Amino acid sequence: MKRLLPKSEYARNSVISILGVGVASAIPILLQPILGRMYTPEDFNTMGLFVTTVSILSVVANLRYAQAVAVADTDEEARNILIGSFWLSAVFSLLLFILLLVFFNQFCFWLDIPVQGAFWLWLVPLSTFFMSASVGLNSWLNRKKFFKGMAYNKSIRRGGEGFLQVLFGKLKIFGGLTWGTFAGDFINMFVHLIQFRKSEGNFRKFNLLSLKSELKKYGHFPKHNLIPALLDTASLYLPFIFVNSFFDDDTSGQFFQCTNVLALPLALISMAISQVLLQKLTENKQKNKPVLSIILRHFWVLAAMAIVGIVTFFFFGEELFILFLGNQWEYAGQMSSLLVFAYAMKFTITPLSVIFFSHQKLKTVSYWQYLRFAVVLAVCSLSGHDIMTFIILNVCTEVILYLIYLYMIVYLANNYDNNLNPQNLKND
Repeated sequence: MKRLLPKSEYARNSVISILGVGVASAIPILLQPILGRMYTPEDFNTMGLFVTTVSILSVVANLRYAQAVAVADTDEEARNILIGSFWLSAVFSLLLFILLLVFFNQFCFWLDIPVQGAFWLWLVPLSTFFMSASVGLNSWLNRKKFFKGMAYNKSIRRGGEGFLQVLFGKLKIFGGLTWGTFAGDFINMFVHLIQFRKSEGNFRKFNLLSLKSELKKYGHFPKHNLIPALLDTASLYLPFIFVNSFFDDDTSGQFFQCTNVLALPLALISMAISQVLLQKLTENKQKNKPVLSIILRHFWVLAAMAIVGIVTFFFFGEELFILFLGNQWEYAGQMSSLLVFAYAMKFTITPLSVIFFSHQKLKTVSYWQYLRFAVVLAVCSLSGHDIMTFIILNVCTEVILYLIYLYMIVYLANNYDNNLNPQNLKND
């Protein structure tokens, strides 16, 4: 395998990440026929509520300092920022737990869920910490070009999560799907810690004054990216929140399972590419080398993969869901033939957006995140109570929004290249 890998460091890292992600992607895909028959749409709806809540809260838990770890000027700065993000995540999660102790019944009322079925709320504080810590550790591994370790992490996390979901289902444990997801979040953080140690990372002998200094130096991450990132993540889950609020649990579960299947390539393959791309763009910026050609190469590769997904689900989505998940998921298959267009756009363009982080243009990207939140909120408010009408409107707006996003990415890359010394362009 080593002899077959490309000699170029960047190409080798890309191949390692994609191979690792291929394994991690195969695990949940292979388990879907089992889980789809073992659990009901209502079970998937409960897991959807849990995943949505944790995903939104984990964005703000470390105040976005975790993203600064990958682009910090020195390893010492990166380590201090990572430690600071851990402390912030721990304090945030503790406050969440205290709020649950005091206002548990009120949370159940606001979320419109029965108290006896709200066990997953108690898992939210810990899972928020696990996810937030994992983001920071992953940024460190990305910084250290520890792509093999990152590939292992994804496979172990997905394997452990899937095994436990099947086991809990066999044992008829109430909420087994959600318990398995919670365990997956813990496994994810645990294996990240192991890889962190292997990459020569440590938490010893940190200086409190230096820690405060680094957090202040990179204060533009929470200042310019916290609220926009929160709104961007909320935009991602607003459609599910809307469907869960206005439709029955079965329809909501069908919608979540549909988006869950379509999002697997986005969450795994697309994100793995973005990690390698972030490291490459950061390196090119530090060396004053051009970046537009790199962006365009990735765009065409991702676009080709996305077209395969569009053709597959548009023509055979309903049949595929019935074949692999069972007859109860026919409705989810119908939804997939429309939603695939929006997820194809996200799959293609989202990885390219790391250029805003590598060039620390957080304020620029925040404008698009504000716009997206406002548009998605408007669609949820105006689409009425017909699920297919809502899906069509949502897909159309997402496609338009991501085309705008692509224009912003290409404009930034082209503007950066034009301002470079011509000698650097010649030598690249």
